Amino acid sequence: MKIKHITEERETARQIAPSLLGRQNHPGTESAEPMIVPNEIYKIAEIIKADWKNIYFGAVPYLDAMSSIESIDSDYYEDSAESIVSYFLANAQAWRGQTARSVKAKLKELISKAN
Repeated sequence: MKIKHITEERETARQIAPSLLGRQNHPGTESAEPMIVPNEIYKIAEIIKADWKNIYFGAVPYLDAMSSIESIDSDYYEDSAESIVSYFLANAQAWRGQTARSVKAKLKELISKAN
């Protein structure tokens, strides 16, 4: 069943995300420590899936594509990673919190470096 697969994927991402972020607290808890967000787009996608509980449907296809992208200079089929990330950001306005702010800032930084 597809829903079970998505649930299992998100749970795995929730378990992985704290180690990717360099912190060991439980998912959903905010930390006062500065967050270090990796440069690899697929790792950022794992963090997003772990943190964003009810992902906005408009962001889902872009987040899925981001799961397959190595860097902002890569391509995803006929689209650039830069455009995929830009469309994700446009559809991620409902995602809030410290993790969201850090990740969005990193994605914007990666886009600006690519230009």
